[in-house]
Amino acid sequence: MKNCTTVNNADLVINEATFKEAIRLQKVIFEEAKKLKLDIGDIDIEVFSSVKMLLNTFKDMFLNLMTSKEFEDVLFQCLKHCTYNDVQITPNLFEDIAEARCDYYEIIKECLEVNLSPFLKSLTSQLSSLFPTTKLDNQELEVQ
Repeated sequence: MKNCTTVNNADLVINEATFKEAIRLQKVIFEEAKKLKLDIGDIDIEVFSSVKMLLNTFKDMFLNLMTSKEFEDVLFQCLKHCTYNDVQITPNLFEDIAEARCDYYEIIKECLEVNLSPFLKSLTSQLSSLFPTTKLDNQELEVQ
């Protein structure tokens, strides 16, 4: 659970979704990421480190998610466990309390963080044990 105050000064309570809902959220995000067609084997470290490419990748991922009906559906399945000024978060919240729209993206970010970070912490830990320590030095990837 995470309690915070939004930019619009609302009390936001983000509770964890069910395991099934959180896994579905993760799968929908991964499906949208696959649409980016990034082949890590073809990426030149020098090109990948460019700010322009990184920003374009984030932009494309953001737009894919924000235009995905499946993402919207699973997001609101997760948000039904959460409250905004003690009101359950549903799509109707943004109709009934128009000022909540100012906090829409903050609510999404907090929901994603609470529901995905436990999986990502575990994934990062598992991956780091599989690969040697690497560092970026003068645009070259060196294995230490």
